Amino acid sequence: MRNTKYEEFQSELIEIEEKIKKIEDQNNKDKWYLIYEHTLSIIDKQYRSYTWNDSKVQSLITIDAALFAGTLVIRQIFGNMNVIATTFLICTMAAQIVSLIVSLIHIIPKINSKIGNELNLRTIVGISPYTKTQTKDDYLTKMCEADIHEMIKQNCYQIVGMCKNNLRSETFIRAAVILTIIGIVFFSLMILFVFFNPII
Repeated sequence: MRNTKYEEFQSELIEIEEKIKKIEDQNNKDKWYLIYEHTLSIIDKQYRSYTWNDSKVQSLITIDAALFAGTLVIRQIFGNMNVIATTFLICTMAAQIVSLIVSLIHIIPKINSKIGNELNLRTIVGISPYTKTQTKDDYLTKMCEADIHEMIKQNCYQIVGMCKNNLRSETFIRAAVILTIIGIVFFSLMILFVFFNPII
């Protein structure tokens, strides 16, 4: 009788341990899927930063083009400008040209962030081999072989690569903005000297 109770107790204990293990496994699985979803939200924010950077560059190019055109119009209207106004004109055009060049450099697509994403199935540099030496079926096979941990790893690598590109864009945009501000200052000074000191 005691042996039977002991065996029942052991059986219940094993069953409880199995249930606990299933709960722990489920919790771990939920945890990894939560991390995966979190990395996707970070990637989305990085894409939003891309869009924000592009919109700022478009604004800078528009401002630079308008200032450049305005400078040429002033030069055409007031052909014989004084030395100071001419100096400001040259400085304005120089600042706007350099700002435009910096903005255009930013527009050059940055496909590879050079952090080892060549095997990342989420990135263009990682997908592009499957359009050349390999096939779409090879890509499908490789994607199906990836587990949740590999997917999280690829997402994290992509996040770091995108962040690197966003920081690069921020550097170019900051430089272009400073140059545009300098150009606006020189443009304003040129206007003042042209209209108020035309014979100096």
